[in-house]
Amino acid sequence: MPNLSGYVLVSFPNIRKQEFQKSVVFIFHHGDEGAMGFFINLPLQRQDWPEALENVILTSSGTMLWGGPSDMGRGFLLHSQDYFTEETLRIGENYGVSPAKETKNFTDLTLPQIFPQYTLTLIGYATWRSGQIEEELMNHDWIAMPATLKLIFEVAPIDKWDVALSMLNLPQDTVLTYYPGSVG
Repeated sequence: MPNLSGYVLVSFPNIRKQEFQKSVVFIFHHGDEGAMGFFINLPLQRQDWPEALENVILTSSGTMLWGGPSDMGRGFLLHSQDYFTEETLRIGENYGVSPAKETKNFTDLTLPQIFPQYTLTLIGYATWRSGQIEEELMNHDWIAMPATLKLIFEVAPIDKWDVALSMLNLPQDTVLTYYPGSVG
C-alpha cells in the first residue's frame, strides 16, 4: 500500500461504524507504526473550544474543527506550504501542519506578517495503530484519494463529504452488498 500522507480518507456511504458516517479525514502521517490524521469536516461550537486556544487564528470562516479524539487540549493548523517554521511538519508539496502555539506569529504586530494562503484550525487529531488503516480500507470503511487544495481549504466543512464523493464519482446512495470476511 502506498504511503497515505497527504491523502484524504472519505467514509464510505454505508460505513458500519456509525460515528464515522460522512467523515472526511486528512492523513498527515502514515508509516509502519500507524497513522495520524485530522477530521476536516466537523466544526466545533465555540463553547467546546479549550480556553488555551481562544486567541488562535481561525479559518477565514472563523471555524475551529474537531480534528479527532487524541490530544484534545492542543490546537493545530493545517495550512498551505507558503508558511512554515522549524516546527512545521511538511506533507508533500502542498501542506504543512504547525502547532497552534505558532499562531502567535499571525497576531503579533511587531513581527513581519506572514500568513499562509490557506489555513484550517483544528483541535485534536485521530490515530490508527499499525495496519489499522489498511484493514479499514480493505473492509471498505474508507475510500482513499489524493488531497486537493480545493477540497481541504475551499469547500465548506459541511459540504466536504458530498464534494469528495462527487470527485470520486460515487453517488451518496452507494451501498456495499458484500463486506470482506462476511458470509454470503
